[in-house]
Amino acid sequence: MIRLLKSIVVMMCLVVTPGTAQESDDKAFLERWLQEKLSDAGREITITGFRGALSSSATMDQLTIADENGVWIELNDATLNWSRFALLRGRLEVDELSIGSINIERIPGRDQSLSPRDAEATEFAIPELPISIAIEKIEAELINLGEDVLGQEASLSVSGSAAIDTGFARVDLDILEKNRSDRIQIAAGFTNETKILALDLNFTENAGGIVSNLMGIPGAPDLRLTVRGDAPLEDFAARISLASDGFERLSGSIEIGALVNATRPAYGFSAQLGGDIRPLVAEKFHSFFGARTEVALAGQTRPESGILLERLDVSSEALKLTLALALNANNWPELISLDGALESDEPIPLPVSSEGITQLSSATVSIDYNAEFSNAWRAEFALSDYQNASVEFDEAKVTASGQITGVGARSVTADIEFSVNQFLHQDRALAEAIGIQFSGSTTFNWRHGFPMQVDDLSLQSGDVELNARGTLDGLGTGFSLTGQAEIAAARLNRFSASVMRELSGQARAKISGSGDLLGGAFDIDLSAAASELSIGLPRIDPLLVGQSRLELSAQRSTTGTIVDDFTIQNEQISANATGDLNTQSGQIAIEAVLNDVSLLEPKLTGP
Repeated sequence: MIRLLKSIVVMMCLVVTPGTAQESDDKAFLERWLQEKLSDAGREITITGFRGALSSSATMDQLTIADENGVWIELNDATLNWSRFALLRGRLEVDELSIGSINIERIPGRDQSLSPRDAEATEFAIPELPISIAIEKIEAELINLGEDVLGQEASLSVSGSAAIDTGFARVDLDILEKNRSDRIQIAAGFTNETKILALDLNFTENAGGIVSNLMGIPGAPDLRLTVRGDAPLEDFAARISLASDGFERLSGSIEIGALVNATRPAYGFSAQLGGDIRPLVAEKFHSFFGARTEVALAGQTRPESGILLERLDVSSEALKLTLALALNANNWPELISLDGALESDEPIPLPVSSEGITQLSSATVSIDYNAEFSNAWRAEFALSDYQNASVEFDEAKVTASGQITGVGARSVTADIEFSVNQFLHQDRALAEAIGIQFSGSTTFNWRHGFPMQVDDLSLQSGDVELNARGTLDGLGTGFSLTGQAEIAAARLNRFSASVMRELSGQARAKISGSGDLLGGAFDIDLSAAASELSIGLPRIDPLLVGQSRLELSAQRSTTGTIVDDFTIQNEQISANATGDLNTQSGQIAIEAVLNDVSLLEPKLTGP
């Protein structure tokens, strides 16, 4: 909300820049100029009824913002009362920013792309701005939220004030749900010079409210959340309390303190939260949490950059987990120590989904790596008696070990082994294809700036074996995969239900080439051999008696699909096809020879 209001203020003040427009200019020129300056790729802004560009009171009838799916927000009747002369002193002073109504139908699409900058942490500070902004009164009389925004329609009002200056910021907001009197009150401020952080948040919601419904809290009770703290960052503490139906369910504190004898600003931090949260979760999860659930952490930011998480402890009736983690200035791990265990006398539901049940009897996880002593790392993971709506198995194990190098060219190697016993799937066809027991192993080698090298991937399930190797590049290339694989199946009938044909025989295939897992492009060569093949079609099966061979060479790109060679050959038939296909045209050429046509039609004879 603050970001939206800030955009409106900036937009309504941009036109005072010298030389952009004059009061006598056509109103439509200003509207077009603003639209062009504020619109961007994936965002189209339409403004109507803009008036008072050079006066102390600017108004706008309507502003809409649209993306590729259409208008997602509509703002009506905005008024800005402000001081033009304050700009000469480098200040934007707004007496009042009022908005008649804001209609938000949905949340727009977000840019999910990643950047190397996302790996870098920064010290908390108010940014240095070319001008200061002070808004004495913010008021939005009506904000309508569509069902797609929060899962149910809501009508809000917002009032308050805000200010941001060089090294200083404060905000006071009162957000009211007009139809239910639910309220969020926020008062927060920070000053770079004194490092004083003040935070006072008070959230109250009556029974059946938006938040309790979104969180799936049984009975949708009334809720109250408070977070309060006011002290310098060198010695800051905030108290947190969450209550429902008048009873405190979760409470604790967050503390921040400056590190002494540090060459650069660095802080220690800690947090402790605990309580009986069973009234906030479905009854089926009560045995997982028990009467007391606690989360505690302690760590520090490093003066040379990086972070040290000295400990993270999570405990409940069924779960015990501890983690220690250290990242250097390049956010590369120097320490990973994770130990966790979940144990129960009988299968226990996990709080991972409100729909269906995912349960297990026990789980253990362990990861050990400490660069101070060695580059070696090791991990183990095990589950037993796992079951959800689709899958169940008695036991699953994964063990891994390798080397992590953070000096010079960063690299990771791994040797991984895994196994699953008594595997069952709700889909009968898939269950028969996978088998009740399978195991495998692989090794991989990753070095910064190079694709991941996957060697000796092997998977065995009964009489089916898969062996593969190759390289896998990153997200920027659509997960480009290059390599080769070989698969052998001694009994094809296990795949009958999957293809809805009565298969029999045995087959072996080799495939090599490259492809983009996300884009769907490929360039492959396939060679397969089968013996005593049958596909359950009386007219076709006689043609497959004995040894059969299949060859395929094909490419798929953004311009279409090309089949350079598709050949089937055995004692009875020889066929070859080539062709290409795209969205505009296609062609295919087929040449086939059948040695004895009576195999297809007994009344006929000859080749």
